Amino acid sequence: MTQVVKVVKVAEFKKAFDELDNGRIFVNIYELRRKMNLSREVFDEMLRKLRDAEVIQLHVGDDYLRTPEEINDCFVDENNYRMGTVTFTGKADVTEIEIEVAEPEVQEVADFDFAKLTVKELKEIAKYRKIRGYYKMRKAQLVAIFSGEVEPPKAETKNTVKKLHEIAKARGIKGYSKMPKAELEAALAA
Repeated sequence: MTQVVKVVKVAEFKKAFDELDNGRIFVNIYELRRKMNLSREVFDEMLRKLRDAEVIQLHVGDDYLRTPEEINDCFVDENNYRMGTVTFTGKADVTEIEIEVAEPEVQEVADFDFAKLTVKELKEIAKYRKIRGYYKMRKAQLVAIFSGEVEPPKAETKNTVKKLHEIAKARGIKGYSKMPKAELEAALAA
């Protein structure tokens, strides 16, 4: 494995924190982890370095209020305390954090035989890759997606009434605010 230096900007962390803040002084770590979409290793090291630089404070949370997935996405420190929330103090004048990450050797997908994996392993990979509807798929479907034979399903974009109202207003359709959803869709399709 080779060492790679990943640079995380404190401004990126602050932006994600502010989007989740909702007027509180703290944010759930599991929400922040999902929002920033960094690998577990990078995210945890970032929290350690920001904590050590006094940019953030980590707080123990109540696990009984969280789902098992949320508990798993919390942060466990060096003393095995599970930290549930984070507060941004911004005390230190830190703009970037450098994190050394061991980059695993990557095997080419074309060389890998996904059929040798179990359904459970394939579904774990699908979950990690955020493949929509993976939990309903059979082994053959998952193998076909990972082997590149089939495209993964695309996320459906459902139009809400609010979104349809915005489109109708932009197109100058009269009376759009009183139309039911089906009528709005028909008016926009015309």
